[in-house]
Amino acid sequence: MRAGTMAALLLAVGCSPMTTTTDAGAGGGTTSGGGSAAGGSAAGGSAAGGSAAGGSAAGGSAAGGSAGGGSAGGGSAAGGSAGPTRIGTVSITQNAISAAGQTFYSGLLLASFFEIPAQYQGCTTTTIGACTVSDCAAAADGGTPPDGGQVGAGTLTFTGLVDGGVTLAPNAMGSYVTSIQAQLFTAGSTLQVSSTGGAVPAFNGSVMAPEALVLTTPACPSNDCGMISKAAGLPLAWTGGSSGSFGVQLLSGSGQISCSFPAAGGAGSVPAAALASLSLGAGTLIVGGSNSTTVQAGAFPVVLSASQMTAYQLTLAP
Repeated sequence: MRAGTMAALLLAVGCSPMTTTTDAGAGGGTTSGGGSAAGGSAAGGSAAGGSAAGGSAAGGSAAGGSAGGGSAGGGSAAGGSAGPTRIGTVSITQNAISAAGQTFYSGLLLASFFEIPAQYQGCTTTTIGACTVSDCAAAADGGTPPDGGQVGAGTLTFTGLVDGGVTLAPNAMGSYVTSIQAQLFTAGSTLQVSSTGGAVPAFNGSVMAPEALVLTTPACPSNDCGMISKAAGLPLAWTGGSSGSFGVQLLSGSGQISCSFPAAGGAGSVPAAALASLSLGAGTLIVGGSNSTTVQAGAFPVVLSASQMTAYQLTLAP
């Protein structure tokens, strides 16, 4: 898979900035949470940082409110506040592909900040074990405000990268994004992010660059995992982890599954109940090592994540 394809996939990961979350093991209650094209994954308990993308622990509690009532982001499952949902996600993602004895790198820096009025709805997410299942079909036709709810944080500066640093201003859509066709970071290095501030107050934070993890199960020669049975679930195994998380994203149609497992464990599984939500046919599996942390910028919890990911093709069968 070419680096450009990987970057496009990572940009596509995630849902709308708003999510409605249901815990399948907690009586079906819902909370409003954050998330973004960058961050639902990255920030959301996913490949990009526990990501890459589709609602997250940070979005569901810090941004969306907690069961006990009230939060920095406004609103809670029990407290009844109708304040807006506020969330920020900053993702530093590196892709490494080995071929013919060489390693080819590409990287993606992506950040988004949202302030979503309480009346707007977005992706629906359900928690099943270590995985979050997201369906963004409804959000695709008007689930967010006309401007997308994105707000600015001034200029962002990334340091600790292999080439020193990168400074980003928001694009016309309000997001911060750039791709780099080279190695972005080395494992164990400290990656720092700072902002000059805007609608989102100025902040500083850091996250450790993750280790490279190697997927061993399923076998995916030439980055193709072949046929995967939804009814059988998806056992996963990997090597190389001693800290951080092993993040997983499964994409098919409008559905997305994000999972996070302790990297040191070396194994995990996507339950059949989660796979049941995905469409049959062609899909994408994105996996890798991930670290994340959250800093507070005024009323905005900002999730910083660093991931080293690899994307695979697969076919979902009954």
